[in-house]
Amino acid sequence: MLILHGVMGGVHPCRVRGYTSRAPLHPMEFSRDTRLAIAASLAILVVPPFLTPFAPFHDSLAVIGLQSYPPRLSYGPTHYYVFQLTYILHHLISRLCMDIGIGAAGQSRLYYLIHALGYFAVTVGLLTRFVAHERLRAVTILLGALAFMDGMFVLGGPIPFSIAGVLLMLSVLAISEASETERLPNRALLAALALMGMLCHPFAAPFFLALYAVNFLVTRRQRALSAAIFLGVAAYSVLISRDSPESVSSGQLWQLFDPNLPHLWHNFVEATGFDANYIRLTLGDPLPLVSAYANAIAALKLLGALLSVIYFQRLWSRPRLRLLLALNLAFLAMFATGVDVQNGWILAQWPWRVWSVTNPLMYSFAIIAAVELGSTLKLPKLEIRANWALPAMAVLVVLLATVQYQIFAKGRMIQSTLDHLKATVAASGIHNALVSWNGAKNINPYFLRSVPYLMFSDPDMIARNLIFVADWHTGGRHNTHIPELNFPSPRPRLTMEFLPSQGTINAVIHGMELPAHYPMTVRFGARIPATGAGEPILTTGKPGDANIVFVLSPSPGQAVLYLDAWGSPWTASPPFAIDPKREYKLDVWLGGHRIKAQLDGVTVWERDTPVGSLENPVYGRNPVGGTMASATFSGTVTPAP
Repeated sequence: MLILHGVMGGVHPCRVRGYTSRAPLHPMEFSRDTRLAIAASLAILVVPPFLTPFAPFHDSLAVIGLQSYPPRLSYGPTHYYVFQLTYILHHLISRLCMDIGIGAAGQSRLYYLIHALGYFAVTVGLLTRFVAHERLRAVTILLGALAFMDGMFVLGGPIPFSIAGVLLMLSVLAISEASETERLPNRALLAALALMGMLCHPFAAPFFLALYAVNFLVTRRQRALSAAIFLGVAAYSVLISRDSPESVSSGQLWQLFDPNLPHLWHNFVEATGFDANYIRLTLGDPLPLVSAYANAIAALKLLGALLSVIYFQRLWSRPRLRLLLALNLAFLAMFATGVDVQNGWILAQWPWRVWSVTNPLMYSFAIIAAVELGSTLKLPKLEIRANWALPAMAVLVVLLATVQYQIFAKGRMIQSTLDHLKATVAASGIHNALVSWNGAKNINPYFLRSVPYLMFSDPDMIARNLIFVADWHTGGRHNTHIPELNFPSPRPRLTMEFLPSQGTINAVIHGMELPAHYPMTVRFGARIPATGAGEPILTTGKPGDANIVFVLSPSPGQAVLYLDAWGSPWTASPPFAIDPKREYKLDVWLGGHRIKAQLDGVTVWERDTPVGSLENPVYGRNPVGGTMASATFSGTVTPAP
């Protein structure tokens, strides 16, 4: 308690080097310790994502994978999604990224930095404004650099919801700074932040409504502005409810809240271990240091909740704290009454989303409230001459860097697992198909379940003309549906089944029509015509359902292979060189909507095309009566073993 009194200062200021009881510095007038804390925090926040291929947060990677399909191509959820009045800002960001060449890996870093730097800016702004003690402010700024790294963030946001949280907290910072300086905030900025928040996610509405209702009641100078934005958000919410096919009734929305005392107690008790448990379940690793840090931040937020209730009157008596106090209590009430619905249309993990997106306010308020209350304690004076902030920050830098390393090291597993899954697809030889999947629950740890979503927009898979159908594509009406899934298509529909695995992904592909292999030896001879009916090399099937592979020689020393699949337009290979007198090994593969031909092991033709029956192969003759080819081959062709 002596140390607490020594660092809190207040009505009985002690002689602590670096401390004065004056008002806080102007936000841009940072002390040396504060500048050092901010620089160290920025290094810890910004460097790690660039040392790993992907930021390993499941939901954000899944959404990024689906959104990063090249916009100019003609299918995919980022091209065909139905325009909505909400849930679209992240689409816009990803589309712009793709247009300037930032793919899935770059976007995973970008979305992480939006959250990390946005939340850190709010923490710095609040603590700089309301904590006068320079060394304490520096230490708590550094301590809160990763305050956003809780269970929901490690789960992945979810991206649209957590981006709305960043915009909400930036609004809190702008309003609180204007209130502290007794001036009007930037109206255009606050209106833009609210609009962008509503474009992110429909459930941004209750947060912005709570923010501006509280501001209207507490800050007299901002009442007109608060009322205008409150009404704007409310009106936009009504439009969303009438526009979106996923809207729910008001009766269902009220199921998000349970004000009964046992439920309130349950949520606060769960908060003591929720983050560590979710981190363990998501990353498949207890990561004790990461969990300990997340739990420490949760404990500080709970301390802030306790102080705001027990010492409400004392804190309310300080006009400069009223807005933060009221906002903290409002968001705590949303968290405490929130109901975690696992199934149905009501938002899953609702209380923990509240707990997560309000991190900068709840963490900062706990520090601010403790400082204000500590300043009223009448304890003996304590003289501390040494700069205790420097060793404290050194310890924190090591701790936070270790936390970041343990989390972002998982990003290397994302890359290796993606490479392994792509190799499985390449080995199967599939092209030009619609590939659904099942058994995603067999993939462990949980965060690796994001990898199949990255396949959707992977350039190698796009080159194979493969569309992957995620489990998000198969539910009710949703803006990620793929049109080809719901309408007849000539392309084969395959299934990728995930087998039980740990630390990788093992998959098998079902429903694949394997191409039939027809090896042969052939001497083309010198009598193959240049035009007209070609000479048959291989015929399969029967009249009305057949394939005829025939050859023409457009010029001496050249040959062109053709495929006449009965009822479909014929296709031709590029010309290739031949020696009419030489004997070649010719391999032809037919099936799976594809033809491939190799001459002495060199691929001379490969393309997607309709293919007829593969039964009854005949070499060098045309017994089915196809008009594109003559009756017999003038050279020699015999099947090879």
